[in-house]
Amino acid sequence: RGGSSVLRQNVQDHSPDLRHNPQMCFSGDGKSIDLTFRRIPEYGGAELSHARFSDFSFRKHAHDRVGIGIVTNGAMQVNTPRKSFIAEPGILMTVNPDTVHWGCGVGDHDWEQHILLIDEASFAETVREMTGRNQNEKFTNLSLPDPDLWRCFQDVHGAIAKTDVPLARGELLLGLFADVVERSGVAPDLDQAGRNEPRAVTLARSYIDTHFAEPISLDDLATITGISTYRLSRAFRHSVGLPPHAYQMHRRVRAAEWMLRQGQAPVDVATDCGFSDQAHLTRVFRQATGITPAQFRAG
Repeated sequence: RGGSSVLRQNVQDHSPDLRHNPQMCFSGDGKSIDLTFRRIPEYGGAELSHARFSDFSFRKHAHDRVGIGIVTNGAMQVNTPRKSFIAEPGILMTVNPDTVHWGCGVGDHDWEQHILLIDEASFAETVREMTGRNQNEKFTNLSLPDPDLWRCFQDVHGAIAKTDVPLARGELLLGLFADVVERSGVAPDLDQAGRNEPRAVTLARSYIDTHFAEPISLDDLATITGISTYRLSRAFRHSVGLPPHAYQMHRRVRAAEWMLRQGQAPVDVATDCGFSDQAHLTRVFRQATGITPAQFRAG
């Protein structure tokens, strides 16, 4: 990863603890359009939202979670008691728990945003796994001008919202966390962490080989191997050449090939190999082999 240089804004946050103040909950004026919200089990119930706002303003409020977000269209002015900035495409927004903030659109007053809220304890534990030490540091930069990280967040946010595969969601979030905490300065120099774990990789690979058709999460593999999800994910990718979820898909395709050679119907192969349906099998199989399961079976 190696984090690119970014412009940093030091924020001195003296916001009060609003966690138990119901009057400071989220509220605003105006209207939201095309609002979607999803909660996933990973990382303490991470919450993803996407919305387009028209002539909208956020009143003063605070979250009890770590917030990361981007504006994809238009621009938004974000205010805190100490700092203000303009969020627009190419800038990543971060906010610490209990930080009072508010804002509104600029220009035509319409903007579109993607937000990810993460449980504070889960985020701290992930940073500990990444660094191997306890860290209480929080974000000191409300805005990170970093087009690469902005695009990464947009891609990951969209991919997580579309998948129901725990292993894929965990890998996507973990990779995003690593980029954000490294480039924001919360935990720099992560590039060499978790590279040499041959026993853990062997155990994880063996488990996937045996249980490839079953739902598997990074937490499952971490429990089996006895190392953190971050160290395992990086070591697995470094050793095998694929992240765990891609390797699981590889094993499913290999098993599907064997079953199709035996003359089994694609619909049955899809079920036996753990694909959600025959269309899912066809899509993944074709991406891996260049032909459809039916063509492969017909020979």
